[in-house]
Amino acid sequence: MKKKITKLFFAVVLASISMLYNFTYAMAENDKKTGEFEFVSFEKISGYAGEPGQGNGQGNTVDHIDIFIYQNGNQIGSPIRVDQFEEVILQGKKRYYFNVDMQSKWPEQFNPAVPFKLIGKVYKQANGNFQYEFTKDNITIDLVNTASLDFEVNPSQRSSVINPETEVAIVDINAKIIPKGILGQNNQRNTPIDVVFIFDTSGSMVLNMATGKSDNQKFIKAKDGAVSAIEKFKEAAIEGDRFAFIPFALNVGTVINFNTNTSKAEITKQLNKIKDTINGLKANGGTNYYDAFTKANELLGNSDKPKYIIFLTDGRPDTYEDYSNVNISGEFPKWEVVTKEVKVKSCILILCTTKTKTEVVSEGWSTKKYSVNNANVKLQKEKNDVIFKFNGEKYLFGKGDLDYAYARVAASHLASKGIKLYSIGFGSDGDVDMNFLSELSNLTGGNAQKGEKADISSIYENLSNTISKASIRNIKVLVSINDYIGKVMINSGAVMDDKNPGYVALNFDDIPYEIGVTPKEPATKSFSLAFYEPGVYTFNDIKLVYTDLKNNSQTVSGEPFDVTIVKNSSIGMKFAADLYEIDVDSNTVPTIDLTEEVLPENEGDVLPEVINWSSSNSNVAVVNNGIVTPKGIGEAQIKIQATDEKGNPIEAATTVKINVVIEEISFDAASYLYDDEKDSMDMLPHVIFKQSAPASFALTGDQKRNALQWGPDLEESKVITMNNGRISRKGQDISGFQMIKATLREPNPNDYYKIKPSTKKETQALIKVNGESKTIQEPKKQW
Repeated sequence: MKKKITKLFFAVVLASISMLYNFTYAMAENDKKTGEFEFVSFEKISGYAGEPGQGNGQGNTVDHIDIFIYQNGNQIGSPIRVDQFEEVILQGKKRYYFNVDMQSKWPEQFNPAVPFKLIGKVYKQANGNFQYEFTKDNITIDLVNTASLDFEVNPSQRSSVINPETEVAIVDINAKIIPKGILGQNNQRNTPIDVVFIFDTSGSMVLNMATGKSDNQKFIKAKDGAVSAIEKFKEAAIEGDRFAFIPFALNVGTVINFNTNTSKAEITKQLNKIKDTINGLKANGGTNYYDAFTKANELLGNSDKPKYIIFLTDGRPDTYEDYSNVNISGEFPKWEVVTKEVKVKSCILILCTTKTKTEVVSEGWSTKKYSVNNANVKLQKEKNDVIFKFNGEKYLFGKGDLDYAYARVAASHLASKGIKLYSIGFGSDGDVDMNFLSELSNLTGGNAQKGEKADISSIYENLSNTISKASIRNIKVLVSINDYIGKVMINSGAVMDDKNPGYVALNFDDIPYEIGVTPKEPATKSFSLAFYEPGVYTFNDIKLVYTDLKNNSQTVSGEPFDVTIVKNSSIGMKFAADLYEIDVDSNTVPTIDLTEEVLPENEGDVLPEVINWSSSNSNVAVVNNGIVTPKGIGEAQIKIQATDEKGNPIEAATTVKINVVIEEISFDAASYLYDDEKDSMDMLPHVIFKQSAPASFALTGDQKRNALQWGPDLEESKVITMNNGRISRKGQDISGFQMIKATLREPNPNDYYKIKPSTKKETQALIKVNGESKTIQEPKKQW
């Protein structure tokens, strides 16, 4: 009896141990195939995935994770692929940690205010097969205001030649603003603003200029439009806002100055006062842009708030040219008279005398421009020229109309103080010069719109809504030219900044932010600089300044850039070709000698003895005294720099393109199983690109995918579909076989591979699909 009990006891113990072992093993295996989204914000998603399989080889290594976003029960956008991991071993098990920068990856239809779900699908490295998934449901994001701006400034060309006629080199400078971050949950504007309405009351406001007949509705519609904007501002006003009104015709009318009390009640009272004034306006007289802009500039003064002008006009500037002095700065041609002295001998009988007389050889405007700084002058019309006199000399301000010239001066004064001008051209194209209004507005960072009676109210409302939004404001790029006073000046497109002497200011429009959305980049803007002497100009002091959503001033420093200016008489250099290609087809990497490819710009000139060589991308190619050695596929710019015999810096550049020679493509197996665990199967990882070149010259995954054409056309297939190498079954219960084919296409100029006549360019494989209702056995013999 005792022996039976003992045997029973040991049987129970062994069974318990076995069950515990199996449970522990199952738990361990289950622990391997788990993952977690540990942190989710608008800026990033981070987490980990466990081991996808068994063993220590590739079968137990994560290849990638596809993250799917679901909102309101539906998938939105495309899956986000994660293939960069930090591998960590915890208690003998691998975890693959990931950290995804999400700032530009959220789908357009994603609404951060609505709860959502994430699904991570894990694929293993051995065959790219789907292994398991993990989820995080009912996610909400506590949005934080992270809105900010970055920027880039670069010259359109790194070198330029001084024109021998004008004695100046002109270089365009491009500036790009890059919005970043998002607006948080609160879209309330926090920045008080100053707004001046300028309203045209000239006689043409009650005329149909196309027919010459009276049109009182035109003036009424313009008034209604302005009133609708005022109502919008009343709704959106915050404490600290100020509003003013300037009616104008030939002269400025009765001005409503800014409200000194900026409480919301007083703001409403001020806007009602402006509305009543607008409704009582009468139309008569000319169109004086200059006086209206100057009065607005006077009202806005040195305010630190964002400053706006909403300017409505139905005509061109017309004042009968009765103007006073203005302050101007810039570079202008000067009237030059070239003379020579002539000796004249005259005789009376035998008495002769010799006199020296000055004769005019030529006269006219100089090709060279001369600097004028803050000169108080009166512009005058002289034939078709607009001129001014300063320090006893005559200068050319420009060609054309005097009214246009004064309006340009007034707009430049607005721009230098960061005052935005939003212009509305009201009427027919023949009456309003929209190109001129756009020129004036763009200089300030604003814009101009064309309006008719049917849409003038909506234009006014849109402007008031735009100005009232939560926006980054007072945006301007500043480039210091303090190191080159007298050598570098503005040519066009920008102004000298009023608050930062010696800085060129390029003004940008406001950038409005919506909750949870990063705005798109605004269009790149440009201005041009004039260079008067040869040399290398380094611009180190470049900055972006703006007022953020919290009404704080921000400054961002930019990257320096160089501009090389040479005289026209300088000896230049050039390469014999714009592009040189090197095809790498063996383990011994070929080189190319470019020293013999460098030629003088002009035949008969002698090249400098010392030439410095550099490569723009050392991962693609390096250069040593003209010998180029490939390092990887891609393109690199090879630049040479020297100094000519007159001391001018000179340079030239060419492009080197490195290609890898592909000898054969093949699948890594003859057939592949597509089972019921897969959502899709990517065949690209199974295509082998054979090359004799070193591994550093291999094509990337995207380059390989672009190099292949997949077939056959599977529209008639009952088993699978294929999209650019990615296979999907046509239904869960579908089963069968399908041959697929990958073909290496002929390379185009943008590809970084080459093929030989002997290259095997085609490979085939069999796809076997198991369905839920049927398992397919081995392929038939004919397959």
